[in-house]
Amino acid sequence: MPPLTGLDIRLYLGEVADAMEPIGPRHTLILVGGSLLAWHGLREATFDVDSVRRLDAELHG
Repeated sequence: MPPLTGLDIRLYLGEVADAMEPIGPRHTLILVGGSLLAWHGLREATFDVDSVRRLDAELHG
């Protein structure tokens, strides 16, 4: 898998948001580590997006 840039991460999170139903449970995603640095342009890219807690089944691809 190629590294993820900040733009890649934004696009993928946008796809997740678009796929969510407008009503129902609310989900909060918190970027940490290399993905957060890439998001802010403080790092060129990262190879993974870390999770600080278990993702709900609805968010799993």
